Amino acid sequence: MKKLIMMTMVLAAVQSGTLAMAGSKEAKLQVPLGKSYEAMVPDTLDLAHRAELALHGIAGTTDPENDHLMWFHIGWCTKSPYMRHGGAADIECTPKFYDAMTLLRQICGSREYLDIEQGMEKTLRSFLNKEDGLYDSIYSPKRPWHMEYYPGIETKKEDYASMVGSGVMLTALIARYDLGMRQYEDQIRALVSGLDKVAIKKDDYAYYPEGGGGHPFAFLRSAGWADTAEAQSDKEGGEEAVTFYQSYQMRGLAMWAARTGDKQALELAGKLARYVMKPKFWGNAADPPHVVGNEQGHVDHHFHARAAALRGLLEYGIVAGDTRACDFVRSSYEYMRTYGINRIGFIPCLAAGGGDKHNWMEGCLLGDLLALTVKMSRSGIGDYWDDVDRIIRNKLAETQFTRRDLLEQVAKNHPKASPKGHPGQFSTENVHERMLGTFASYLMPTHIMPWNMMQCCTANASRGIA
Repeated sequence: MKKLIMMTMVLAAVQSGTLAMAGSKEAKLQVPLGKSYEAMVPDTLDLAHRAELALHGIAGTTDPENDHLMWFHIGWCTKSPYMRHGGAADIECTPKFYDAMTLLRQICGSREYLDIEQGMEKTLRSFLNKEDGLYDSIYSPKRPWHMEYYPGIETKKEDYASMVGSGVMLTALIARYDLGMRQYEDQIRALVSGLDKVAIKKDDYAYYPEGGGGHPFAFLRSAGWADTAEAQSDKEGGEEAVTFYQSYQMRGLAMWAARTGDKQALELAGKLARYVMKPKFWGNAADPPHVVGNEQGHVDHHFHARAAALRGLLEYGIVAGDTRACDFVRSSYEYMRTYGINRIGFIPCLAAGGGDKHNWMEGCLLGDLLALTVKMSRSGIGDYWDDVDRIIRNKLAETQFTRRDLLEQVAKNHPKASPKGHPGQFSTENVHERMLGTFASYLMPTHIMPWNMMQCCTANASRGIA
């Protein structure tokens, strides 16, 4: 079967002004460079169309009434579907939405939702601290859920710098810099400098500590690091993923060094890499003693968080020519893929929080796996193109919500929800329609679990399309 579609060739839409929004009051709606034409093509998976759907989902689950931050929790499988702000998770993950919108537009050429993207950018850039460049979570009385997310964490009425959020913003701004938007360079350099200033440096390595400031890995603006102790295992902090909280910073620093030769960025990325590869953070007790899995990147928990750390190591290893880092990534990935059913792209996450989470694959992992396999294949570290194809066709495409009728059919067979929270923390407005194009969070080999969704999964999986 064939279908008639509109094919669009987008060759520098951003440079033409389509996305050049910084400093302007309104988004510029110029026609992308290139040409459009109609063609008959095979009726098969269309990733450009899926990118358009992902843009719809991201825009629909962004809250213009709350500074264009994401609705982190989506309660879709209930007779009364709702969206809920997740406090610290909103702040840390909205930059992933911002990054995804940049990348998705390069695939499909869409000019929709530029107003949402512009509002999001205005907020996120306003969160970049004027003194040290880091990305701050800024307290506001209209967000009394400011620090909420992990159990037992209570909101403090103060600002803090998010280390992983700073790393995500760094990668997102570099993506725009790559498209010719040089107006971001000063903020990129400020982020690099800020990350260097607050890192704890020892011998030949550096790290960002859990901090003891309330939200994990939070650098309080009132007092800085409350605790600078070095982690003794990866399973510390609310996410039980110490190496994850170094990952985006390491990757962003390496990306910037690759583009500019910035020695400060490359040196800090290397110090973070040496910390992340420490044997105490790796290994699996199930390995025979002679395997020495902690030297080879073997893992036993939270595969999404581990894969994010591997992405940072891979970026650094390629830029620095560090064959040890590159081989560590290859070895760790090949160990991960022995779990689950590799021939359909299914790898369980073994996430933090108990045995109930040990069987499913997290939507976040999809974006990580695709980035790892594509980059390793392109750089000659391995040949994983078959893995890429399996993940895209069997998991990524099948995990995206594309039909409202199916959402409603599942929801009507579940009880009404009674979410708790503050005024303004919830929305029940047209949830199923607005979430079309987002991605499920809890995946099994043949189905998704009818549980609520975390929007970090939409952000990561969407970038997997790119």
